[in-house]
Parts: sequence; structure tokens; C-alpha cells
Amino acid sequence: MEAMSALLAIIERETELVRAGKVREAMQLEEQKNELSRRYVVVVENLKNAQKHLAQVAPELLATLRRNHETFRAMPLRPASAPHPARATSLRSR
Repeated sequence: MEAMSALLAIIERETELVRAGKVREAMQLEEQKNELSRRYVVVVENLKNAQKHLAQVAPELLATLRRNHETFRAMPLRPASAPHPARATSLRSR
């Protein structure tokens, strides 16, 4: 859950910056967001590997983790109003 919370926090910060018109500052969070995304994927893979065991010893926890993961997956990792990083770079070089 820590990996998900940290990733959500960085996405929220990025969204705030973009909405405030601070796209360059938001783009500086990209590397940190990518690292947190990698950490989250590792956690999810570990949970998948432990799924049978969790279902036996902590079925409520497993159900909660699944719900949280599904909610998280539905969220965009880039603010809708933010340009794609490659597009932003090409816009800056004009």
C-alpha cells in the first residue's frame, strides 16, 4: 500500500502543478513517478505470487488489495491536461 500511496501523492502533485500552469516543474517529477511506478509493479507481482496464501490466511485483506488495485489502475498516470513528455520537449524546442 505504501508504494501505491507514494505514487498517488506524486500524481496528485503533478496534477496540481499542471493545473497551476507549471508544466516544467511537473515534468521534473517524471523520473520519480517512473521509479514509484516500478516499485508498485514489483509489489503487485509479489502479491500475485502470494495470492493463494493470502486467500487462505487473510481473504479480507486480499479483497481490499484487489479493490484498491482496480481503483488505482483506472487512474491515469499523467494528468489529462499535461502534454506527453515527448510532445512537450518538441514544443519547447520550437
